[in-house]
Amino acid sequence: MAKALRIAFIWDWNICPEQAITWQDGLAAALRVIAKNHNVILFTIDETRPDYVFPHPYFPIHVKQNGDNLRLHIKELKPDVILHWGDMTRPNGSVGTELGIPQAICFAGGHMEGPSLMHMDHIFV
Repeated sequence: MAKALRIAFIWDWNICPEQAITWQDGLAAALRVIAKNHNVILFTIDETRPDYVFPHPYFPIHVKQNGDNLRLHIKELKPDVILHWGDMTRPNGSVGTELGIPQAICFAGGHMEGPSLMHMDHIFV
């Protein structure tokens, strides 16, 4: 079997706990499947509280108060790859470039061109 990867997944907009607790769509299911063979750590933002871990039914979500806290945690984690979801306007789309970590984005519609485009090594849908 191939080496297990350390994967940071950035869901970089403010978390809504009432919605996040029921987040069990195809993306969540795919991350759950990937996590069976790899170390997947999910990150999101909550600007209203200090850092905490949200107890999602599929996987813990590491909630950071801001992008600086997110970058610091990812720098300490030293993942093999960073995954994003959304369009090319991700506010934390440059973190991989800044830290020398490859990045990919699951393009989910929206802006096809934006500041994050130049930071992505792979784009998939």
